Amino acid sequence: MLARLYIQGEKIGNIWQFTNGSPMEYFSWALGQPNNKDGENYLFLSPTVQYKWEDGVSMAESGSQIRGYAHSNYDYNSLQTWKLSEISDVRRLKCLLLCLQVGECLGFFLQQESKMCHLSSFDYISTATVMYSPPSIVLSSTQWIYHHVVKDCMDSKCHSELGYILIPEICFCIKWYDNIVYHSQSKEFCRNDGAQLVRVNSFIKQLYVIDYLNQVEPYPVSAKFIQGELVNGKWLYDDGTEMTYFNWLPGKPESDDTYYILNMVSRSEYKWRNIRDIFERSFICEIDLQK
Repeated sequence: MLARLYIQGEKIGNIWQFTNGSPMEYFSWALGQPNNKDGENYLFLSPTVQYKWEDGVSMAESGSQIRGYAHSNYDYNSLQTWKLSEISDVRRLKCLLLCLQVGECLGFFLQQESKMCHLSSFDYISTATVMYSPPSIVLSSTQWIYHHVVKDCMDSKCHSELGYILIPEICFCIKWYDNIVYHSQSKEFCRNDGAQLVRVNSFIKQLYVIDYLNQVEPYPVSAKFIQGELVNGKWLYDDGTEMTYFNWLPGKPESDDTYYILNMVSRSEYKWRNIRDIFERSFICEIDLQK
């Protein structure tokens, strides 16, 4: 089933408003909508009725979810390190909508008094002892409240019957093939699954790939092909987009243009090196759940 797509709009009292407080004038309701039931104060597009609008319950209760955590001892320097972006003069719903639009966002910090929001690429729940409180409860207007975001991925596209694993925190669907093949063959394997070589375009994806490989390959042996090729002096993904994230081994990459293929080196903390297209490796495929 296709996921519902939340859009901007919230019912305050009996008035539908944008995030900035201005009243909404345009609507595209599905037949029989809005329901006007208690708590159905948010808008989403429904793929089952040609993406017409429906009202629904808060995201803390359906689809993508958030939970609010209060913790006074977050290391601000750590917060800055993992911060994806900073937005001011926003409310909690706006922060959530922005987080849902960013694949690497796992949660956000919000300070009620300043209306300052930090989107975060790190799940603080797994690393700190925190106290859960309902998101609507604000313990202190000056306190940073962390909201963990649980995303509603289109998991039906992640073919578990083919051995793919869904990592829902970042809508990431991957499979490691232990077949030892040439680079062109690895890409063909992925294409046959409706996939591509894994696109490791951020530190958070690198971490999740490592965690996944540690589970499926407890005694790593071979290096693994990942997406990225050197073309005319630039590292590009298969769609021609220029790469900006790298995790090179010390002393890499090789400056020789014939070393134009990327792989992760299993026995060197999965750091990267570029190689010539004469070697056979295992490989990792990724199904893009956002398409």
